[in-house]
Amino acid sequence: MDVLMVSSIGLGAVDVDMASGFDEFVVQRVLKNRKLAESCLKDVAERLQSQGRNIFLASEDGILHNFWQYAEEEDSGICIHFENVPIMQEVVEILESRDLNPYEISARGIGFAAVTNGMQFVDEFLRDYPQYFGLIGVIGYLTKGTERVMLQRGEKRYLVPPGRSWC
Repeated sequence: MDVLMVSSIGLGAVDVDMASGFDEFVVQRVLKNRKLAESCLKDVAERLQSQGRNIFLASEDGILHNFWQYAEEEDSGICIHFENVPIMQEVVEILESRDLNPYEISARGIGFAAVTNGMQFVDEFLRDYPQYFGLIGVIGYLTKGTERVMLQRGEKRYLVPPGRSWC
């Protein structure tokens, strides 16, 4: 099963106060995408429910811990291709200006779902909702067993459960 991700890392954590001091165009773009991501999550959830599937809503933990939690929820292993995980450069800059790590900040507003033929699901969804381009994509797949890994530039890293730190 392919793993879909809806939204973008850190997008749900950025608000107007956090973005103060940045160019108004950047702030408006981030806030517009945040609102779009909320709508996209709702529309994806409805489509999945019509197919008998559910969406996993990320917790206040960072995205890396949420990958673990999602695999736990699915009772499987997971392989995430990190290059496929969406993140906006503007969000990175806003968070880093506040000394916040985009990968450790709350992942609220992000959803995951396991689907067969993920790319086909995304293509069909985006045909119906082209305004959500960039806010939904296949980021990996579920595996048999319990191995939970992230691939980044050919390097394999093991995910750690919530409550444990990345060494």
